[in-house]
Amino acid sequence: MKNASMEGTRFKYMVMMDLRRSIFSIRFLLAIFFFLSWMTMNIAYDLIEYNNLSESSTVYLLRNALDGSNLGPMMLVIATIPFSTMYLYEKDSGFLEEIQKRVGIYTYSISKVIATFISDFLVALISIIVFLALMTFLGIPHTLHNESLAVYYEEISLSEGVIWYYSVKITIAGFVCGLAGVFSLFVSSYIANAYAAILSPVIAYYLWNSILNMVYSLFPANLIWSMVSPYNLFFAQVWLGNSLLSFLWTILLIALLISLVSICFVKKTCTEAIL
Repeated sequence: MKNASMEGTRFKYMVMMDLRRSIFSIRFLLAIFFFLSWMTMNIAYDLIEYNNLSESSTVYLLRNALDGSNLGPMMLVIATIPFSTMYLYEKDSGFLEEIQKRVGIYTYSISKVIATFISDFLVALISIIVFLALMTFLGIPHTLHNESLAVYYEEISLSEGVIWYYSVKITIAGFVCGLAGVFSLFVSSYIANAYAAILSPVIAYYLWNSILNMVYSLFPANLIWSMVSPYNLFFAQVWLGNSLLSFLWTILLIALLISLVSICFVKKTCTEAIL
């Protein structure tokens, strides 16, 4: 019983330490800055064209700001900034060897996954909230003026209200950032190169998309492939005309991927520690 209590204390200590290091850092602020810059670039045309901006709405602008058609994959790179490469740094500096003597490699690995996911989720959350605050400051209404634009999740703003729509977009963006960050962390445990780890989510995104495109040409089943398309999952997906079902499926699948990648990372680090 005493050992279990000590393990719990060590785990809490490690998680809190990693969270402080990931959130209260220049890297975290840089990630928010780049995330906001990315969102702004996605709506650059709407911001430049005064007529478009004055007739627009936060719902429409947020959809475009989080759009993945052009600069979308940049979000995956931004998500690696806060904490994904910290494992490499700590391994090279010798900190990993020292801290695992105090808390154990298993506790250390789990803590890294938790801190990476939470910090990445917070980057998306804070960035989108700041974005909405700026749109409010510019006097842009929190509505969807043109119902014909409700082609993705925008119908939620009409049926449930804009707060639900914002919540859905924040949750999806947060989970996508979390997946990118944890995947980068996982890659860093195999490839001791920070640049490879940072770029790995984007490479995986395009590889995933390319494989689906090849499979689709052989077995055309539009509904099935749309359910696992990275573009649809990360930036748009509403299938069967059901926003709630699409949202739940998206979060479930991304959560499953995060879990699998996390398990692989923990297993790899624990195996290395034994060897």
